[in-house]
This record gives sequence, structure tokens and C-alpha cells, in this order.
Amino acid sequence: MSKYDKILMGAVLALSLLSYLVLSPGSQGNAVLTAEISVNGSTVTTIDLTNPAPRLIDISGPLGTSVAEVKPGAIRMKTSPCPDHYCMKTGWIDRPGQVIACVPNRIIIKISPQASQVDAISR
Repeated sequence: MSKYDKILMGAVLALSLLSYLVLSPGSQGNAVLTAEISVNGSTVTTIDLTNPAPRLIDISGPLGTSVAEVKPGAIRMKTSPCPDHYCMKTGWIDRPGQVIACVPNRIIIKISPQASQVDAISR
């Protein structure tokens, strides 16, 4: 391996690290996030995750009542009557685009930034 190959590899590695730091989810600052809970495709409630008081939310679905737990900046499915509990195994979600889906009970919890925020700017 020549000297120039090593320089090229170092430059590519440095550029990759820099792009990761700039584009990582932690670099989004203090984005105001909301959690949208829907059952059978209809929105049941929307929760501002900025500074909510920790609480439990009962969500009625076709199989029974699921319980979502909210804390500042995150939400999770605490209990659910579904057979395999994949929704509970998802754990806490706290970034835009993350979703908890309880398919048997037809419940979706989705995190998104508030509508008034700019998601991206293109020139």
C-alpha cells in the first residue's frame, strides 16, 4: 500500500466520520416531537412529547385495551393483549420516523416533528 493510498483512506474515513456527526439523530437539536396514536387508521390522540407529565394512556383496540406509557421525549407500549407482544418489545421510541405497531390490536404509535417545523430545505 502506497503513501497516497493511506492518505486517501484517511480522507475517506475522516469524511465519513464528519458526515455521521452532522447527520446523526442526536444533532437534530431541540425538535418539538409529537406522538400520534391511531386505531384502525383513525387518529385517536396526539401527544406533545416535549415536557409531558409521565402518564399511562389506555388505547382500546379490537382485542382489548393496550396501555402506552409516556415520559418526556419518549413513548412505549407498556401492556397489550396481543399474543406475541412485539409492540412491547419495541421499547421506548424517541426520534422522528420511529413507529410502534401492534398489528393484532390495530394500534399504531408514530413519532413526528410538529407540523410547523421545517423538515428539510432544498435549493
